[in-house]
Order: sequence, then structure tokens, then C-alpha cells
Amino acid sequence: MRIVTRQQNIDNTRVRIDNKIGIRGISQDKRNKLYCCDFIHRKQRFYFKPWKMLEEAVYNRKMAEEYFGIETLSRNPLAAKYINELSDYQKEDIRQYTYDKISQKETV
Repeated sequence: MRIVTRQQNIDNTRVRIDNKIGIRGISQDKRNKLYCCDFIHRKQRFYFKPWKMLEEAVYNRKMAEEYFGIETLSRNPLAAKYINELSDYQKEDIRQYTYDKISQKETV
């Protein structure tokens, strides 16, 4: 056992058993069939735009974690499979969007 902060415990939480996608923080809106990325860090919730492709939402979540230095998604082999399906151009667009969105909220 090791001593960790509450935030580290939250970051290391596994995917809920009722999560149909299998990736923490990703869900599908049943009405419009878009994928949503939900991210909370230090009691601050970040809302990102809905994505048409699951791969985009997963990479959006990965970039949010990377911004704060969290590596939860990098340990998920399913997430790695989705991320590898994106082109470098798509990845760069999503990374830029994610970083801009987070930095806007942090400055408010």
C-alpha cells in the first residue's frame, strides 16, 4: 500500500462496470448518436464538444489527461486501439482544441 492524495485516488479509478464503451469519461448521447468526453480535475469539470467518432472523443480525453499529467488512459489497451486509428492531422486538431478549451477555463 502507498500513501496517495485524494486526487491521485480519483485519477486511478477504474472504468465503471455499467460503462458500455469501456473507456472512462466517454459516453454516447442516445438522441444524436454523438460521443461526449467528460473530464474532471481538482473539482473542476471540463465540457468538450460532442464528437462524431468514438476515436475523436477518446483522443480528446487523452489530451485532457496529458494536459494535467495524468496517465490513466495510456494504460487502457482499448483506448490505444482507438487512438491509433486517427490520422496525425486529426490528432493535432483535437490536441489544439483540447488545450485551448482547458486554458480558456483556467484563466476565467
